[in-house]
Parts: sequence; structure tokens; C-alpha cells
Amino acid sequence: MASTGNILIPNIGKKIAAVLRREKLRPAVTPHKFLARVKSRKHRYFTAAKTRDGQTVAFYARLHQNPDAQRKFLTEIAVLGRLNRLTAPFARTVPKLYDHHREKDFEWFTREHVNGTALGHSRDLEIKPTTATARQLADIIAAIGGIQPKNLGVRLPAFNPNFYIIDRQCYGLSRETALPSAACRGITRLVVKNHRLLVAENRYLSHGDLNLGNIIIENGQVRIVDWELAQHNNFAYDIGYLWVHLWQAPRSFRRQLMTSYLRHLDTPKTRLFHRLLPVVVAFLAIGGIPYRVSLNERHAEQQRRRRYHITLLESCLKGFGKLINT
Repeated sequence: MASTGNILIPNIGKKIAAVLRREKLRPAVTPHKFLARVKSRKHRYFTAAKTRDGQTVAFYARLHQNPDAQRKFLTEIAVLGRLNRLTAPFARTVPKLYDHHREKDFEWFTREHVNGTALGHSRDLEIKPTTATARQLADIIAAIGGIQPKNLGVRLPAFNPNFYIIDRQCYGLSRETALPSAACRGITRLVVKNHRLLVAENRYLSHGDLNLGNIIIENGQVRIVDWELAQHNNFAYDIGYLWVHLWQAPRSFRRQLMTSYLRHLDTPKTRLFHRLLPVVVAFLAIGGIPYRVSLNERHAEQQRRRRYHITLLESCLKGFGKLINT
């Protein structure tokens, strides 16, 4: 039976160190130090590393002994390789894949090392986003959502449209938070009404994890990293994912992002987007509402994030126009 969970590959630190020596790469963080810090929490090792000619590259290696970790790792290698062959905006946006190899029981790859500053950490915004950033992000997200995976030539997992059926999570939140139960009933009706559309439109490339930490600003250029969760999904998923994470961003930035994105859609696709986005945002907002007080987040910030996500949920029930002006 295949291993599951956060089980490290036996002697993985020594095995990665041997690859680094063989490839003549000098890591900024050795496998030993990395594993001592993260234990088994991370499913892959990452470090900046110097090559023989002094170039800095990003080096990754799989750590966990399970099929899911391997699938994610191989997905990123395949997607980077394919996207590198496409023209703008991918030529400027996606890090270049340099080398990759499958060892006896793990894989590794090197890619372009992106120098820049992340928009934030997961849901926490750390730099002030600009109008130029909003426009670039809109261009990139529209380009990603315009690709059908069969045309990319990569086998990707498909997001299950049944995941949007979130009534159990919603009613759980209504007991623990200020989320009205009437909103849960409304969300259930919204998902049921649009379920066929969700199934039919589950056919585009999606980054799958467009949180603030995966968006790097490098000399004014937006770079998108960590493609390991690339998947089949509907074309509204990535911008909806980012929208939910932008709770600390000015409303003007969120409006600019959405306005710029909509310019890429023709009339039929705009109509579909008006129906898809509220369902996507409702699903993601549910996941962003904390059930209980976190010891790792200031109470005022946690309450503010909770209010934002609840407002998003309620806006989803009032239609697209209300949602994008939240």
C-alpha cells in the first residue's frame, strides 16, 4: 500500500545533499537545516542555490513519501515546461524551468530564481498594490483562464464541482460565528441553481492557489510562482480566489482588478462569469471565515477578516453587481 500523510522519504536529507553535490549547486539553506526547521510539515524542500558559474537558481526536491506529494511535484514541472513555451504574458510571468530529474525515490527541479517582493503572506497583504499591478494581474489571470488543459498538453487533476456544495460547512459556521442561517440557505440555492454550469465550465487551466504569497512583484513585473496545484477548473476560479484573499486591499484596487479582467471577456463569457463568480466566491469565503479565535493572529484583524468574508457571502446572494462593489 502506498504511503500517505506527512511521512518523509527515508534519508531524504542525505539524498538531496548528494544531488546538490553532484549538480555542483551551493544551497543557501542545506537540507539538514531545512528539515531541522520544518520537520515534516513541508512536502518539498526549497532553497536558492548558486551554480558553478555563480548564477542563482531555485532548487526544489520532494520530501514526502506519498502519491499526492509526487503528483503535485510532477504537475509543477510539467506546467512550467509547457507555459515557458507560450508567448506573453507567460514569457514574462512564469519562472523558467531549467532542469529536472527523477531519482530512484524522489524528484527535483531547478527553475529561475525570482527576485522580488510577494504581495503578502497567504491572506495578509504586505505591500501596497498599484493600478499597474491590478492590470497585469487581470491580463495574466485572463490568459490562464483562456487555456484549455487539453491544448496545454498536460494531464491535470480536475476540481470536483460537487465541492461547491457547502451547506454543511455553512451551517457549522452559522453556529460558531455571526453568519446568518438565512445566508446558508441562500448559498445552497445558488449552488444548486448553477451546478450544471459549474460542471460544464470545469474545463480551463487554473493556477489553483493564487494567494498573495504566490504573486511576486519583480521590478514592476508581476511573476506567478508555485504551480503545483494547477488543475482543470472554471475560468472564474483564480480571480475569485485572489478576490477573497484581498480583504486588506483598498476597494479601489479590487475594482480596478475586476474592471481590467472584464475587458478580456466577450459578451457570452461575461454572462457566464456573472453566474460563476458568486458561486466561486461563496465557496472560498466560507473557507476563509475562522471558526474560532486564532492565537497567531491579532483579534481585531481576525474580526475584520471575518466581517469581510461574511459580507462577501451575503453579497453573493444579491448578484454580481453587488459582489464586485463589496
